[in-house]
Amino acid sequence: MHTLLLFFFAALGGQGAVPPTTTAQESPQSLLIRTLKANTGTVSVTDLIAIGDRIDEKGHGDAIKIFAQGTKSMRLELGSGTAQRVTAVTNGSGWMSEEKAVNTLPEHVSTQRVTLFPFLDLLAEANNPDLEIALKEPVLIGNVIAGHLQIRLRDKHPEMRFLRRPLDEQVDYYIDAQTFLVLRSERTVSTIQNMDLHIPHIEEFSDYRLVNGVNVPFRIKTTEGTPTTSLHTWTTVLQSVQINGGLPTNIFDRGGEQ
Repeated sequence: MHTLLLFFFAALGGQGAVPPTTTAQESPQSLLIRTLKANTGTVSVTDLIAIGDRIDEKGHGDAIKIFAQGTKSMRLELGSGTAQRVTAVTNGSGWMSEEKAVNTLPEHVSTQRVTLFPFLDLLAEANNPDLEIALKEPVLIGNVIAGHLQIRLRDKHPEMRFLRRPLDEQVDYYIDAQTFLVLRSERTVSTIQNMDLHIPHIEEFSDYRLVNGVNVPFRIKTTEGTPTTSLHTWTTVLQSVQINGGLPTNIFDRGGEQ
């Protein structure tokens, strides 16, 4: 496993240059912590509200509103009026409402993290001693050299899961070698209907803006599926983000309204 920061920056300018604030022997965990700090600074993000639009590959747009508390509670509202769809997860349970019907989400879906914001995703576990971290080959994303970190957190209680199947988490992060901001994350996700059917899920982050000391991507392109099965792409374009401003009461409650 590569552990040298020199390797992380090997392609920069063809010089293998290391920024003066780094050390050549920096470990993968230290790089991950540095990435988290580049995103959040000294701020501890306890809650977030984001408002914008989600545009699919055909150009159709829907209003989107996201409420997040910590890394494991999220409510996503898509659309408006009677056509609005709401999904909420918290503390390992979740529900989804559409056309006045409210359905329970299975555990393997309800335990997933808030992937639209890297600092609320598995990256938030950067200081967790149980985290498995590997430094992979750097890649070129557009014209930007990106370091590649693969991180994994194993389920500590597989005996409590459905059919005793562990809900391990694994994410590949591609990180701007100059800013340490996350450019892309890759993982596989299970479908709602079948926890054994894993499909690729990619988030591409851009248009970072500073909000209350936190670097927030205001443009997130999501690609899910494969060309040989079913491939879907949509882009979330945010208009406003509130950090640590508090959330409406009971926002995650089953069938609850704002």
